[in-house]
Order: sequence, then structure tokens, then C-alpha cells
Amino acid sequence: MDDTKYITFRGQSIELKKNNEGFYEDSYGTIYAFTDSGSSVDSVNRCGVGVFSLSANSPLTDACTPHDVAYSSPVYQAFHTRQEADFYLKYLAEQITGTYSITPELFFFLSRELGSQFWENKSTND
Repeated sequence: MDDTKYITFRGQSIELKKNNEGFYEDSYGTIYAFTDSGSSVDSVNRCGVGVFSLSANSPLTDACTPHDVAYSSPVYQAFHTRQEADFYLKYLAEQITGTYSITPELFFFLSRELGSQFWENKSTND
């Protein structure tokens, strides 16, 4: 299996190679965060998982998408904790629903209670 990927930026092709940690980096040592689509537990981009999901066209999907990426990106998980990702979900939900809504607190509570089983990096799964 070839451990090389290519991305295009400003008309230039950039070669990315897997480093010793399993992350893709360019010739300058910049690490690129890709999601691991094979680890996703939900095939639809929406808020929540399973029975705890909103419809895919919910306006809250914009708040949940970065959270889903954090939960499926080994690079993100190497440099950030699960708690950081969950607090960011709460923050984004507040931006959409307002600070007086119960939704951000509910999202934060559910992600704290249920999220540990979906976060793959044990050293940042707090």
C-alpha cells in the first residue's frame, strides 16, 4: 500500500507522506489532519449518533460537523482532548441557539456522557 497522498493548493500539487506516527506531512514537516471515514459510526452528516440524532437538515448540523471531525481525526486527537472538542461543540451550539437555550448544555452533557467510547486516542480521552 502506498503511503503517499497528494493535495492541490493554489495550482500546485503537494506530496504528503506518512510519518512515523502515521500522520501525513509535507516536505516542510507540516502535519495534515484528515478524518478517518472508516471510524465514523454514522453515515449521515448530522447532529448526534443513533437514537440521539437530529434530522440531517437541522440548523444545528453546522455546530456538530466540527465535533464529528474531531471525533474522527487521529491528528486532532493527538493534539487536543475530547473535553476541548466537547466544549467547542457547546460553544458552536450557543452561537446558533443563543446562550439561554438548553440545547448547548444538553449537547455538552450527551457528548461528555457518551463520547468516550467513540474517541480513539486513549491519552486524550478525558
